[in-house]
Amino acid sequence: MTKKYSVLASLFLIFSFGFAQKTELKGKVMSISKELEGITITNLSSNYSTLTLSGGYFTIRVNVNDTLQFSGVQFKLKKVVVRPRDLTSDLFLVNLELISYNLKEVVIDQHKDINAVSMGILAAPAKKYSPAERKLHEATTGGGIVPLNPILNAISGRTNMLKKEIEVEKKEYTIRKLNEWFEASFYTERFNIPVDYIQGFQYFLADDPDFESAVRSKNKTLTVFLMGEVAVQYLNSIQE
Repeated sequence: MTKKYSVLASLFLIFSFGFAQKTELKGKVMSISKELEGITITNLSSNYSTLTLSGGYFTIRVNVNDTLQFSGVQFKLKKVVVRPRDLTSDLFLVNLELISYNLKEVVIDQHKDINAVSMGILAAPAKKYSPAERKLHEATTGGGIVPLNPILNAISGRTNMLKKEIEVEKKEYTIRKLNEWFEASFYTERFNIPVDYIQGFQYFLADDPDFESAVRSKNKTLTVFLMGEVAVQYLNSIQE
């Protein structure tokens, strides 16, 4: 009986020593990635698992020489053996490496324009519409077998109204650019346009399709050249 109790006492001391050695380890996972929450930490010696909290912090019960396994979707698998000094440290730090993916090299030609056409998204450059042009485009296009919108708009006269709106918009743009490019003295000194007739001259220019096109293309040299031809006509008209 005495021998039996001695064996039980020894086993009790062994287990008690083992549990007494188990310590709550506080640690933190570190990495280049900022997504450090939800990383699985498994104590392979006790098969106990836990997850990291926000910021990569975690707590797990361990013994000296236990092996901890760290695993995450974007990280390389890592195993760390717990050492005696780890249990006395304020914070157990573990560095994890991101999984690297081999990507094909992409060479970008800096001299080549990158746009929807060059990338094959569009077959040709998409036309840029002004507000008035966009309204006319919507009014004159439709879907289905028989597009009703163009027919109804033509009957109601809305299409013609929108076309006139585009013409007004073009003239306003032309006059606005002329005011940005030239001072009043430019008209009086170069083309002998009286000061009181400068605004009328601008509207006269805006009625010329070739001049309007030159302004829209921002060709200032051509604009001045055409302005000289139109100035002669305008001066004759105001004299009459």
